[in-house]
Amino acid sequence: MQQSAQSGKLKLLAVTNAERTPIAPNIPTVTEAGYPELAFGGLLGFFGRKNMPAELRERIASDVTTVLKDPDVQQRLTKVGLTPRGTTPTQFATILDGQRLKWAAIAHEHNIEPQ
Repeated sequence: MQQSAQSGKLKLLAVTNAERTPIAPNIPTVTEAGYPELAFGGLLGFFGRKNMPAELRERIASDVTTVLKDPDVQQRLTKVGLTPRGTTPTQFATILDGQRLKWAAIAHEHNIEPQ
């Protein structure tokens, strides 16, 4: 997509992130473009079984956060348009719950039923 946009074959109108993306800083956010209801930050994370021991869950989260602080990892992720953040398992669960509630409300508003 990035190559198509740079070549002029594709015109990017906005990004759905809360902030402009470092790889295309001239592209506005959907909020800046007047469509705040379309704002959605993509989420990437690690998931484990529900009954995973808390100590193991916290250790994995700590290791991931350490890796995300590595300048080489940050550069590689930023190069493809990702913003490495790293959160605690509790913070990530809260973010996921917020997204689930947002999109469930939108689906309900438009009478969209799961298939």
